[in-house]
Amino acid sequence: MLLRRLRDERRAHHLPASVAFCDVETTGLGNDDRIVSFGGIGMISRDLAKGWPDLQYLYLVFDPGRRSRRGAQQIHGFSDSALRLQDPFAVHAADIWRFLASYELFVAHNAAFDIRFINREMRLSGLPALKRPIYCTMKGYRALHLGGSAALSAVCRRIKLARSGDLHDAIEDAWLAMQIYLWLHGCPLQRRLRGSPPRSPSNFRHASQSRPLLPRPEAGGAIGWRHRSIAAVVRTAQEPRAIKFARAKLRAHD
Repeated sequence: MLLRRLRDERRAHHLPASVAFCDVETTGLGNDDRIVSFGGIGMISRDLAKGWPDLQYLYLVFDPGRRSRRGAQQIHGFSDSALRLQDPFAVHAADIWRFLASYELFVAHNAAFDIRFINREMRLSGLPALKRPIYCTMKGYRALHLGGSAALSAVCRRIKLARSGDLHDAIEDAWLAMQIYLWLHGCPLQRRLRGSPPRSPSNFRHASQSRPLLPRPEAGGAIGWRHRSIAAVVRTAQEPRAIKFARAKLRAHD
């Protein structure tokens, strides 16, 4: 038992002092697509040797300001009507920026995708791009030359993990990326990590929490009508104010 603990401590010491694992779900893959949800998990590496590290979670959902592409909605599971009730990303941008910037390393599966969308949202929110070192668990797995798919679900099957359902949940995928990262670095501790990710975004607003609905034209034209809450209309009109608020929060942190 003592020998095993010493091995675990040596492995933990080879890791960066702190790591942020994250995942985003989006309205699609294009340059005009936006983030729908963000899942982040923060870990202090030195606590790994104890077997019971305290993890910090950040799980948020947003109004992307546009409809999800059909394939994307089937992946992330949020309907357009539910997303229109949420805050825009800019309202929470400073909190996400501070969360990710407080850790030494950024880790995600297919990290180039996640960081591209995150930094685009930061730019649209008037905040600087995140410039932390990045580790991609998909590339880390491919470097082992084990063959087969390097997709998140496929790698999870190899290490006997799986999603809880068919949908891609941002916080669950961040959790799975963390497990893969630890496995890739020889840390046999992933099943002993304390706690579990939150089941729903902390800022999720249900329809019962919004005001009466008003009709609005379809995005991109006047044909057809959809409904949107008054609160969402006001939020869109005030989005520059939300960006200003995000900047002020970031300055207060500095």
